[in-house]
Amino acid sequence: MKQLKLTAAASVLTLALSFSAFAGDMHTGFVDVPPQTSTTTSSTTASNQSVAVDPVTQLILVLLNLLP
Repeated sequence: MKQLKLTAAASVLTLALSFSAFAGDMHTGFVDVPPQTSTTTSSTTASNQSVAVDPVTQLILVLLNLLP
């Protein structure tokens, strides 16, 4: 019986320590957006480029701005 306890403890410890190796790439549902090619000159800055924002993200940002 003692041997079974030691084997189970060793197995649990091995799985706990190696869990991060099994993680790999997590699928989050978001897709990387490829960079947009622009036909305008290279002197445009990021401040005058419009960025499409998800309405849910925009709502969260507004709520965060309301916090003190």
